[in-house]
Amino acid sequence: MALLLTDSTKTLKSGLLPLTDKLDDKNFHTWKYQAWLTIQTLSLERHLDPSQTPAKIETPSAAATLDPTKSASEAQPTESAAYKEWRQNDLALQTWLAASITKPYQNKILKCRSFHEAWTTIQLYVDATSRSRIQSLKSQMRGVKKTGTVEEYLNKLNSISESLASLDYKVSDDDYIQTLIDGLTEEYHGFTASVMGRFGSITVPEAEAFLIAFDEMLNRTKNSTQHLPVAHLTQQAYYSGDRGGGRRGRGTGRFQRGGRTSWQNTRTFCQICGRGGHGAYNCYFQFD
Repeated sequence: MALLLTDSTKTLKSGLLPLTDKLDDKNFHTWKYQAWLTIQTLSLERHLDPSQTPAKIETPSAAATLDPTKSASEAQPTESAAYKEWRQNDLALQTWLAASITKPYQNKILKCRSFHEAWTTIQLYVDATSRSRIQSLKSQMRGVKKTGTVEEYLNKLNSISESLASLDYKVSDDDYIQTLIDGLTEEYHGFTASVMGRFGSITVPEAEAFLIAFDEMLNRTKNSTQHLPVAHLTQQAYYSGDRGGGRRGRGTGRFQRGGRTSWQNTRTFCQICGRGGHGAYNCYFQFD
């Protein structure tokens, strides 16, 4: 625990406890938020601004210098009380900072002589390493392929997306959906074709929900003795998937109205394949 010199009577008061979630390579933004709240709570923001450092030397007035009742030592320049208090608080902040970060980061600030210098050193290091880490994670994300279940595939993509978010980089919906499509096998061609038909308007939750529904239909068809046509499979999965909100949040569906969906119109017949229940704009065979 660090101790703060808080007033002119030199009363020591407990004020700083190390952050439980110590700074590492994966949590800078959340760690910085907690650290900043602590600094603000104790009204110590001035220690991040070198211009607010009090004058170190207190020069005696001309009257004090000429006063015969003052000793020679009393008439000499001395360290100001304001600077002493500021320095004590700054050392307390440095101690707290060192206790709130992991060893690799502690090694970065060993030569720092003030809290501001240590804080700035950490910020510059994180900025430099974040750029390379972001590029590495983006490359990893593009390389993810569906080799197991759909749930495992989506978990991998979401894990990398969350890691990027922790570095203050947001993956756009279009980029995420394009990556989602690129990692699928040939048997998901029906899903890919339908999603590409709505690319730019379909959201991530909708695409993920559609993929889960399509996968369920695909597995059901594989285990059935009577296989449905692929076009019908895509149509069923599309209707099923677009009702839910998906893994990234719940939605109402883009075509829902009053608890019913506009595609559930049995009087609609496709002009391309001749089947009922969907129009030509939703037909799988429109890409043939």
